[in-house]
Amino acid sequence: MIDVVKAEFDGVPLTFTEDGWFNATEVADKYKRRVADWLENIETQDYLSALLEILKVPKVALLKTRRGRYGGTWMHPRLAVAFARWLDVRFGVWCDDQIFQILSGQHIHYDWKKSRHETSASFKVLGQVLQLTRQRSGKTCAPHHFSNEALMINWALTGKFVKIDRNGLSADDLDLLAKLENMDTVLIGCGTSYEDRKEKLEQFANEHRNRATTSRLQSIDLPWAEVAPFALGKPALEPGPSPDVIGGQSSNG
Repeated sequence: MIDVVKAEFDGVPLTFTEDGWFNATEVADKYKRRVADWLENIETQDYLSALLEILKVPKVALLKTRRGRYGGTWMHPRLAVAFARWLDVRFGVWCDDQIFQILSGQHIHYDWKKSRHETSASFKVLGQVLQLTRQRSGKTCAPHHFSNEALMINWALTGKFVKIDRNGLSADDLDLLAKLENMDTVLIGCGTSYEDRKEKLEQFANEHRNRATTSRLQSIDLPWAEVAPFALGKPALEPGPSPDVIGGQSSNG
């Protein structure tokens, strides 16, 4: 299984790897063009030959074909940008920037990956605490006890008692999911009942979302010096003399 990096350009979903490789077939289909046409281009063949000679590598080191999930022609970063530019100049610039961010570890994908790891770790701890707490009370811990906790947390996150694909969640949702799992772990350890845990988790999730919404609104930089007076029913500035009036007389003489 490859570690994929999901990205999107003008509404078109794209797939890279953490090594900067790029699924060319995926995006070529969106532009209604063929990878083979680009590879058969004389300029492309000259460029590829020169690149192979300079890097002293076989062709398979720059071009690979995968089958099944994420199938298609994958290109090395040294080829990906040239191909992307052939499809669309703006896309080529964007693709170059994406590869730079991926290879330098600055891509948002790594924030998502960190959050994904945290949710796995936090749920593992939750399960251990749940099992230990029930054992101390003389109760057994069956598989449905773990699944019930997972479904309750999923409900607090999504509003539905269903299984969720964690790999399909955004970094923000994963962050909230980890916080909910940590909170549920503490509540279980405190002996809080299922119904009370459910209520507290829902309340926490709602407060978290409200804080996030408020934070986004406050991040909008409004010209309050100009807006505020109008909000009070006053003009923003005292009216000054007309620019074509000097000393009380028209500048036109």
